[in-house]
Amino acid sequence: MRKLKRNHFLSVRFSTQEKEHLKKLAVTRQQTLSELVRTVALGTTGLSRRKFVPQVNRNLYFELGKVSERLQMIQPRSDALNEIQELLNQIRRKLIGIDSLPLNTTSEIP
Repeated sequence: MRKLKRNHFLSVRFSTQEKEHLKKLAVTRQQTLSELVRTVALGTTGLSRRKFVPQVNRNLYFELGKVSERLQMIQPRSDALNEIQELLNQIRRKLIGIDSLPLNTTSEIP
């Protein structure tokens, strides 16, 4: 992967409290301040050197996978069951940062 050349500088002013808040958030996300600001400002997740996925999210991803497997065994399959399965898969992807799109909550499950 080729390193992205960054040769433009943007100056932004923050209060002391705001900067401290950003520093703490950057540490939590295992990012530099620049990476954090870039990620938030550009609305992307792929700009950081390391992707931080909390352990609780990884555990929940694994457990929801078990639920998903059990749902696949239910016969006969119904539209409602298929919608639940898809929603579950969307939640699992969001937990580990694979899917940054909002959840599809427009359809109602009977």
